[in-house]
Amino acid sequence: MTQPVLQISGLKVAFQIGRQEVEAVRDVDLEIAAGQTVALVGESGSGKTTTASTVNRLLPENGRITAGRILIDGRDIAHLPESEMIRLRGAGIGLVPQDPMSNLNPLLRIGQQIGEALEVHGLSHGQATKDRVIELLEMVGIPDPARRARQYPHEFSGGMRQRALIAMGLACRPRLLIADEPTSALDVTVQRRILDQLGQLTAELGTAVLLITHDLPLAAERADRIVVMHQGRVVEQGPSQDILRHPQHEYTKQLLAAAPSLSSQRLRPAVVTSVVASDTADLRAADRSDDQAQPAAPLVEVDHLTKIYPLRLAQAGQPSTFTAVDAVSFTIPRGQTVSLVGESGSGKSTTANMVLGLEEISSGAVRFAGLDLASAKRDQLFAMRRRVQPVFQDPFASLDPRYSVAQSIAEPLRVHKVLDPAQRRRRVAELLDDVALPVSFADRLPHELSGGQRQRVAIARALALEPDLVVLDEPVSALDVLVQAQILELLADLQSRLSLSYLFISHDLAVVRLVSDQVHVMRRGQIVESGTPDELFAAPQHPYTQELLAAIPGAQLI
Repeated sequence: MTQPVLQISGLKVAFQIGRQEVEAVRDVDLEIAAGQTVALVGESGSGKTTTASTVNRLLPENGRITAGRILIDGRDIAHLPESEMIRLRGAGIGLVPQDPMSNLNPLLRIGQQIGEALEVHGLSHGQATKDRVIELLEMVGIPDPARRARQYPHEFSGGMRQRALIAMGLACRPRLLIADEPTSALDVTVQRRILDQLGQLTAELGTAVLLITHDLPLAAERADRIVVMHQGRVVEQGPSQDILRHPQHEYTKQLLAAAPSLSSQRLRPAVVTSVVASDTADLRAADRSDDQAQPAAPLVEVDHLTKIYPLRLAQAGQPSTFTAVDAVSFTIPRGQTVSLVGESGSGKSTTANMVLGLEEISSGAVRFAGLDLASAKRDQLFAMRRRVQPVFQDPFASLDPRYSVAQSIAEPLRVHKVLDPAQRRRRVAELLDDVALPVSFADRLPHELSGGQRQRVAIARALALEPDLVVLDEPVSALDVLVQAQILELLADLQSRLSLSYLFISHDLAVVRLVSDQVHVMRRGQIVESGTPDELFAAPQHPYTQELLAAIPGAQLI
């Protein structure tokens, strides 16, 4: 038999935390042959990224390999000197990391960053490097590569930045490519195109691929074999179709059950109850007295909403403006979830920001409980924002790293001068209980929480003032499928108990199906199709909606 490119046997990794040594990876075994893709699957904390970092010998300073072997083409690199590992990284082991923006230097042009990998390993210099960079950008599907090579990361879309990282990872034709969640932050349509290209390129080069992902359906669609990790151990591995269709371990079954699919049904709590009494209950009566006379009227009316941005540095003969949102109209009934779905650049987040009052409206109108935001006075907008709260995609970025959980949740109460300090402490405890977090978390800082826990804190903060509308902008796209399912169930439960309305922004129709009463599909600033989730999933009319549905990972396999 041909020798595997990567062979891991009995791998153990431990981290020194204070005086205690914690074992994070325990007895991991796996192999990858040339031209083969093996997916390492599991939720955050399962040990999959630690395993991948160990292969590249990029563990944090407090981490070390305590046992086992890591063979690259038969050579044990587990304890190789750092000087030799530097030569191996890039040339023998390529890496495509998860977040393209934080892994590209914002001060260097894209071409410089890709070319650096070639020159460090002595594969080319000068003009030959520039030519090879253009060739690599063209290979990963970047249009006009000569011009794009001279641009900076901020001038690339998320998908283009990820393609640039793939070009960088494959620049030296490595024997092994580690792809760590390479498309988790991307739209499903862009994700599909990038993974198609990655698969084609690695097949042509005969590269072995270690794909790190928390998405089991995606792994089943893209990998030859799947290795499932849980709490630092491999609990199941085998051919992808066998794992998908006949999972043996209970954890694998949980991962599959938690993944949204085309057959998912709307999450509906069994009982709808009245609003929970709290110290802020009187605010609801005071703030809502003006719109209780018409209970049947929509909470939010969006009427021919348009946003036009001026383009600086526009060249002669080219447009001087860009229309991000083009005459969009919809309503949000009380107590319901309305979703905007579409890929990056479709205008859905810009629409949400105008509903929040964070973006100036170019034309059209947003009316909240009858109040026209475009003509509202400053004090009216301030009062409106107490009733409309956002939850953003990245909970770590939206929480102040210096604020404790209690301070973050209490901040809206403080800003709006609601309740005294003792009442705020009680309200924080109440909110933590609402989002199923222990009161002991109140004194923790964001970095001491998992991604799912941070998102629960962000939701608790959004609920602090008991709003009527919560705008959820990609609230679960960065989370593992198990945590994602928990957050979606939490949102459904809170909506039921607190009579909340949601504007839900997502690029993933499978997730949208779980939470929505009405869905609007956006493309290039316009709504191209609307309907209930059942209508859209059963018989999508617009080609773009059909494309979004087809791009759901593993849609054809489940």
